Amino acid sequence: MRKVSITFCAAANGKKLLALILVPRKTPLPDFIPPPNVILVYESSATFDLISIRDQFFKRVLFPYLDTNGFEESSLIWDSTPCHQKELVKISAIMSRRE
Repeated sequence: MRKVSITFCAAANGKKLLALILVPRKTPLPDFIPPPNVILVYESSATFDLISIRDQFFKRVLFPYLDTNGFEESSLIWDSTPCHQKELVKISAIMSRRE
């Protein structure tokens, strides 16, 4: 059985950000168009690691939301998933925003 990885994120005001779904494929699903509130990414591993959090979640979901709404910074509250707790993820969030 193949699994997908999904991020869900909401702002303090209750606004739901786009859902990010990693699908374990190298090629897109034929004739599938995701709903407008979803970003679909095809990756062979389909797991959230430092690179996918930085390149997919921060750059495609979080930072565009912050920019659109005029926020200079944000506070993230993570669950206890091991990749969320790594110092590199926290540093990556700061550095990616400066790029």
